[in-house]
Amino acid sequence: YMLMGLQGTIYMFIVLTFSLGWPAWLHTLIMNVICYLTFYYVFLYSDLKLRSTVMNDFANQMTDGLAIYNKYNDLIFINDRIRDVLTDQSLKNIEDITRFEEWASHTEHIEGMEVVPYDNGERIFYFTVKKTQIGTGDDLIGTAFVCHDSTDSLTRLRFMEEVNFELERTAKMKADFLANMSHELRTPMNAVIGLAEIALREKELPSNVRDCLVQIGSSGRNLLNIINDILDFSKVDSGKMEIIPEKYEPLSELNEISNILQTRIGDKKLEFFFIADTKLPRTLYGDCMRIRQILINLANNAIKFTELGMVKIDLTCHEMEDDMIELEFHVRDTGQGIKEEDLGKLFESFQQVDTKRNRSVEGTGLGLAISKKLVEAMGGFIGVESEYGKGSDFWFRIPQKVVDPAPGLVVENCDKKFAYCLNENMVMTDEFAVEMKSFGMEGKVIGSLAQYEPTGKEEFLLFIREYYNDELKKFLDDHPKIHGIILEEYGAAFKSDRPNLSAMYKPLTTLTMVLSLNNKTIEDMHFKGKEVKYVKFTAPDAKILIVDDNTINLSIAVGLLEPLQVKCEVAQSGREAIEKIKENQYDLILMDHMMPDMDGVETAMEIRKTIPDADFTPIVALTANVLEGSKELFMKAGMVDMIAKPIEMKELNMKLIKWLPNYLIHEEKEKEGEDALVEEEVVREEELFDCLDCEKAIKGLGTVALFKKVVADYYKNGPDTLETIKHSLEAKDFDTYAIKTHSLKSTSRQIGAMELGDYAEKLEKAGKASDEKEIAKYHDETMAMFEELLKNLSKYFETGDEDGTDKAQITDEKVNEIFDKLSAACEELDMDVMEECSKELESYSYPEGKKETVEKLIDAIGSMDPDSITELMEEYRK
Repeated sequence: YMLMGLQGTIYMFIVLTFSLGWPAWLHTLIMNVICYLTFYYVFLYSDLKLRSTVMNDFANQMTDGLAIYNKYNDLIFINDRIRDVLTDQSLKNIEDITRFEEWASHTEHIEGMEVVPYDNGERIFYFTVKKTQIGTGDDLIGTAFVCHDSTDSLTRLRFMEEVNFELERTAKMKADFLANMSHELRTPMNAVIGLAEIALREKELPSNVRDCLVQIGSSGRNLLNIINDILDFSKVDSGKMEIIPEKYEPLSELNEISNILQTRIGDKKLEFFFIADTKLPRTLYGDCMRIRQILINLANNAIKFTELGMVKIDLTCHEMEDDMIELEFHVRDTGQGIKEEDLGKLFESFQQVDTKRNRSVEGTGLGLAISKKLVEAMGGFIGVESEYGKGSDFWFRIPQKVVDPAPGLVVENCDKKFAYCLNENMVMTDEFAVEMKSFGMEGKVIGSLAQYEPTGKEEFLLFIREYYNDELKKFLDDHPKIHGIILEEYGAAFKSDRPNLSAMYKPLTTLTMVLSLNNKTIEDMHFKGKEVKYVKFTAPDAKILIVDDNTINLSIAVGLLEPLQVKCEVAQSGREAIEKIKENQYDLILMDHMMPDMDGVETAMEIRKTIPDADFTPIVALTANVLEGSKELFMKAGMVDMIAKPIEMKELNMKLIKWLPNYLIHEEKEKEGEDALVEEEVVREEELFDCLDCEKAIKGLGTVALFKKVVADYYKNGPDTLETIKHSLEAKDFDTYAIKTHSLKSTSRQIGAMELGDYAEKLEKAGKASDEKEIAKYHDETMAMFEELLKNLSKYFETGDEDGTDKAQITDEKVNEIFDKLSAACEELDMDVMEECSKELESYSYPEGKKETVEKLIDAIGSMDPDSITELMEEYRK
């Protein structure tokens, strides 16, 4: 209707304006053209304008830049994003499409992205440019460029890279710190535990001194456990905990774990059991050390939190496919239990539940967290069930590969045996009944001997020490075919007074029960890795080289090996070790890891590379670095094994048995009433040093002989140390100054010069900080104190003047006498006699041509180097 009205109006306008004589068709044509133009304007043009407005608004709100060129390459549109970023000159430049394309082609590869940089004078932008042609060929109507701003993405990537770099740097710093902490903490523990063990060998020690030494050793091991927990947790926390599978004998592990845990019980009124499935295979493949660590962690907790009753480990086996078996361990106790709301916290780091009640219990709170990670790393599961006030059951299951499926816990001819248990302890009798059933043999608990009835089988009678009275002795005499088995406390001395009486020692385990019922002992098991204590064997023909830059560590290693009668030689650097190995054949090399100039790994690699004669000589690393990858590092260097510092006698002996040839190992039984150790000569009070706190120093070093040797070394090296400290200060070499004053601090305190040690510590701190003002404050006073100490010590080590004019000229007869004694001491590695020979040599003067040789000989004695001593004696004679 509107169009018709508009048509009528236009028509009337035409009629009134033009002559009525025009043709009608012309009137109609004009009218329709005008109407259609009007229609286009009113409807079509308004739609196009709406569409254009909306699209412009949308394009201007984009975060990306947009530029559109028509088919003639004229710029027809740019959005606000481009206007906001580009300068006026740049906007003018991009009117030419070729310039735009040239700019977009200059890309750079940044953080894995191809971007076009643009600097507008205020900041740098990074764009990714996408070119799109609208239409194709003859139908091409234009070109569009979309410029995506990647600046924020690159900024975030760079920030993340910086964060990752910082995290990696922090992780490396943490790893370096832990490695250093491991070395710094474990190395002095070597002295604490090792020297305590050496000192305990002394004959006729006062009981209070022996008790103190035992406590030192015990406390040292407790501290070592805490150190190990922290180091283990650091490895767990970084996801680098090593699982190192190898073949092992589970019964051997069972025996050792039981003995370790029994010692932890102490005076507690606890019964401890380790009950194992009789189907347990003889040989498995897995990480037995980690299993041991988990079990000891869990059982230690059970023992800590249980005052009365029982701690029991149950081990059962479940067969799996492909020669696999699942070991299921349960550590049960009758302790205080755990509240239900605390169960979820147990396996978290640094957590100890019920802290008010357990305030007196020591620990880091890391044991369970470490155990959980270890179990999961071995493909297993761990859990706990507990009732507050009644006890707990910690369990874990892990798969292991079966190497030898033959069961090791078998009672021979079980159907022809019968066991009686004379006991009224319900806990003990219950375990006895369970064990007899698992062995497939008959057994009975009796409360008195009157209940005994002959069975016609091979019979055993088990009883505790309290029951061994005259009545029981008579019973055994009257029944000589009965095997009497007395259950003794762990470590108790037992001597049988009846031919049919033997002992079974706590802890009560399936293994000890099976051995007793088979009339065997643990030695009859012939474990490949059985525990052999130092008093059980000697190796007098074995030649061992010990390499360590620390003279204290050398003394400890030599002292620990002394009862084994091995021939020890020492080297104080990697290069010295290489020279000795080139000239001598050794049965074993004990190589320290951390040494200056050339460390143990580098030394081992050089030995394997350049000395073919040493290809089959075992090299065992001595290391305080027990972080992940250590063992792999040593293996790659050509070492065969490692011993952790502080060195323990048990582990050292095990490594000797493992790596020394069998023909060098001489197993022997302890001789009752005899002491295999040589008693140290009693030193008179006047032989010690009045300028030192001798009592304190000897307590720290363990023996008088070692103390005297350390003091002698201190005095001998004193002038060089003094000169180096002074020279480094003059040269303003504060690094060397700090190192040397650090050495002066520790060695002074070691020999009992405590005040000098304290002053040296101040200089060390000032040297590290390059604080010349602080150094000037204490340097002169400290050096004067050091010089005064050396002067006071000189009367103990010098008997004449420097050139020997007050000393008697030595005779050939006296030389031969000293050399004969020195040769014998080198053969037996008797450090005391070697020291005596050194003093004798120092008390004489020598012809000018021989003086230098004697000085070298005295140095070789101080370094405990038998080969050099022999060579120098021969050189002197020539």
